[in-house]
Formats: sequence, structure tokens, C-alpha cells
Amino acid sequence: MGSELGSEYYDKVFKEDKKYNCHFTESPFYGVWKQLALYIPEESSIVDLGCGPGQFAEMLYEMDKFVDYYGIDFSKVAIKMAKENDFDGFEFKRDDLRTCKIPEADVYVACEVLEHIMDDLELLERLPKGKLIVGSVPVYDSAGHVRYFEDWKKVKERYEDLIDIETIGMFANIIYFFKGELR
Repeated sequence: MGSELGSEYYDKVFKEDKKYNCHFTESPFYGVWKQLALYIPEESSIVDLGCGPGQFAEMLYEMDKFVDYYGIDFSKVAIKMAKENDFDGFEFKRDDLRTCKIPEADVYVACEVLEHIMDDLELLERLPKGKLIVGSVPVYDSAGHVRYFEDWKKVKERYEDLIDIETIGMFANIIYFFKGELR
């Protein structure tokens, strides 16, 4: 596993990797996103931690079930890509999750972000207790990952003090997804 990489690395990834430059239905993460969206109650306000180029946001927008969406990412390229879509009521902000003030919401989304942050536990500790969190983490190592999870028990062990994980599953043998309440 590697060390935490800077925004310049992710700027290049978001610009060049075709999985971030396609419609959300063509993304390899689409199946996970569909599952996570099922966990989010209608009319929820959402803060998307590490929103990337806005593909998950686009899916939520097309579902037309959520009242407020706020996406945060430290990649200027990702935020520029997300803002190119005109999602009425959806806001995207470039900021560093490790240090920024995170707005309060009904639901927090952490899709493929916690494995990129050394201080993932500190990030989760800053979120309001009692709120719903849905997210996903990988089974595999990759450039930029500071950790990955060999089995679902490792996911539970890492986050159980901060998230009361209600549901955990696996998608395509590569990603664990979860739903829980922040403690």
C-alpha cells in the first residue's frame, strides 16, 4: 500500500482515466452506486465526501428524489468536471476533507474515498453523530490507496467504533459497500 497522494495526482487521473469521463451508467462503479442510492431516504440532504467528477451526483440528480446535494473534492479537475453539469440545487466545492468544515446533512456518502485518506478515522469523527452514512471501500490495492480491505470483517473492525454498520455487502468481488449510523 502506498502513501497519501496529492490533488495533482488525482487531477491527472480524473482528466485521463476513461472511467471518470463517461456517463454514470458506463462507470464500473455504477452497480455500487445504485445499491448505495437505495439506502438513501427520499428527500434527504446529502454531503458527498470525495465526490470526484460528479457521476454519482448525476445519478442522484436523475433519480429526482433528493432535496439537497453538496459534493466536496480536493481535485480542481474533478470539481470543474462536476460543475460542467447543470444540476439545479446541487453544489460542488473544491476543498480538503482532512481540514475543511463539513456541512451538516441527513446523509453522508463516502464512495471510494476512505481508502485514500490516512486520517480516515479522524474525518469520520468530525461528522455529526446519529446521521446516516453510506459508502464503499475496495478489496484491492491500487496507486493512491493507503489501505484496502481483504474481507468484510476488516471493514467492520476499522470503522465499528465510529459507524454502527447495519448492512455490508460486496459488489463484483472488488468493492465492499456499507450503510450505517455515525456514532
